[in-house]
Amino acid sequence: MYGPNGKAEDIQTLAQWGGNLIRWQFYDYEATLPEKRLDLDAYDRWLDRTIAQVDQQLPLCEKLGIHVVIDLHTPPGFGTRDQWEIFSDPKYQQKFLAVWDKLVRHFKDQPAVWGYDIVNEPVEGKVAPGLLDWRALAETTAKQIRALDPKKAIIIEPGPFGGWGNLDFWEPIDVPGIVYSVHMYEPLFFTHQGVLDGFPRGPVYPGKIDGVEWNRDTIRKKLDEVRQWQLDYNVPIYVGEFSAIRWANGSADYIRDCISVFDEFGWDWSYHAFREWQGWNVEIEDQSPSDKPTPATQPTDRLKVLEAGFHAK
Repeated sequence: MYGPNGKAEDIQTLAQWGGNLIRWQFYDYEATLPEKRLDLDAYDRWLDRTIAQVDQQLPLCEKLGIHVVIDLHTPPGFGTRDQWEIFSDPKYQQKFLAVWDKLVRHFKDQPAVWGYDIVNEPVEGKVAPGLLDWRALAETTAKQIRALDPKKAIIIEPGPFGGWGNLDFWEPIDVPGIVYSVHMYEPLFFTHQGVLDGFPRGPVYPGKIDGVEWNRDTIRKKLDEVRQWQLDYNVPIYVGEFSAIRWANGSADYIRDCISVFDEFGWDWSYHAFREWQGWNVEIEDQSPSDKPTPATQPTDRLKVLEAGFHAK
């Protein structure tokens, strides 16, 4: 998980660690602000800049054997945590399809690009009359992409928020080459402690968290629901995001157990996130205070776990 501003030195470091995939965030902070998010002209300018930034690094990714997922993290119009504009206003739903037409036409012949994650953690809210709900929009988008590009993976996350527990409410889309993606942050009381309101610091992994004993077996049992869905429909699964905040006691153990379960089930995965916010950054000391993040002088436990996971693939 990486982006949006790519640097050659970052990609080289990831390759040295043994990483072989970047889920590249097409993320525009400005477009998430209420006063900016409805400006489609500004959105187009941002999209062009981001495409150009990725273009600069694709030859290096190809050289180093790193596959790239184009991850549309910011859809046109964006919205709130409860309601996205692509489900409220036809102008933004039409723009969403136009954005993917543009992205696929641009990247379809790039060998380093492995797939298209059509939107990050979708949120429908209330679907306005005449508009497609998320599954119907995902199917329409997938068919449009496949007509332009017959080869690259099309990655689809269930709504809301790509939660693993929501996939069971879906039936697979009848388009070849679909990869279904879920995000794993359970239990939030552990992974997001000190990050989200109502999630104070303190929970330890493995251990009892919010009344439940959490360990590798718990993670496996929770994700077995997705595994059964995968077996029922014979489709691939990609965990597009998973993590635990670096100051959580046992974060490295949690990441190790997640990777172990993913690998047991034969799933691809990408860690959230590489050289992004300091709370997830494995190059910051595990237990340094959030307001005074300290760059690590030696590999952190979380980085050691990731490197072991990369080399096990």
